[in-house]
Formats: sequence, C-alpha cells, structure tokens
Amino acid sequence: LWIALLTLIYSFRLGGIGDQIKRFLAFYDPNDDRSQGTEGLVYTPLTITRQGRRSGGVRDRLLDVQRKHPGNLAIRKGAKVRDIVLDTDNRAVGVRYTLPDGTEHVEPVGREVILAAGAFETPAILMRSGIGDPAKLKEAGIDQVKVKLLGVGENLHDRYEIGATSE
Repeated sequence: LWIALLTLIYSFRLGGIGDQIKRFLAFYDPNDDRSQGTEGLVYTPLTITRQGRRSGGVRDRLLDVQRKHPGNLAIRKGAKVRDIVLDTDNRAVGVRYTLPDGTEHVEPVGREVILAAGAFETPAILMRSGIGDPAKLKEAGIDQVKVKLLGVGENLHDRYEIGATSE
C-alpha cells in the first residue's frame, strides 16, 4: 500500500499541469487519445468482475444473443478457423474450422463473413485462404493465390502494457 501511495504521489509530479488535466479528463485511460504522450498514473482496464469472473462487452453480447436466439447463433468452443472457403469467383462461401477433437468442419455462410480473429490470426487466416501478397504467400508455402491483396500480414506489432515502479 505504501509503494502504491508513493507511486501515486510521484505520478502527479510527472509532466506539466496540462498532462495531469489530460489524464484526468481521460479518466486515466491509457487508450484515450487525450492521454497520449503523457506520463504518469493510468488506469489499466480489466476484463474481470469484482467476483473474479470474466466479463467483456463483445463476449457478453454474443452470449446474450445466443441465449435469446439459440437457432441463430452457435458458439463452437475451442474451434480453430483454418481458412475461408472461396468459390470460383473468390466470394466467401464457407469457413473451414477444426474442433478440439480434431474433426474438420465447413460452415456454409449466407451473405458475408466477418473475420475478427485478432491482429495476428486474422491475417494468418486470410493468407491460409490464399488472400495476400503473392510473394509472402509463397514464403509461407501457399502456392495458390486466390486474391492478390498487398499488405496482408505486414507491419504487425504487439503492444505490451506493464506497470513499472521506480524510485
């Protein structure tokens, strides 16, 4: 507790009054544009409840939709998407995935595929589907280019947020 208090006091000495006001207006959220480029105390958003249970807007929304409309949304736990199945016109017609027991399935799609698998897995899925820079696909051992799309898988960076206390 003493270290936390000292850190808080020290944090208010960092930067000018402008930085302190920016951080306060941003509710100490490090992802808020107003707090960018400032030093000092920040609030690290957590995705757990006070009871230690996992929470999150997207997850909770999906579970709510599944509960209300079980026939419209199926959640496959532990499934890993292999690739997007494309037809001869390179339109997405299905998603190929593998379940934890090793069985492979193809889920047909209606109008569209929304691919939201994170910063690293999204381009990997696209590339496994034959979508990307032909040179990069060849490097990855993918011979059949379906859609030439430069930039897929380029410029990936991870962001680490860590707390640091110093004297």
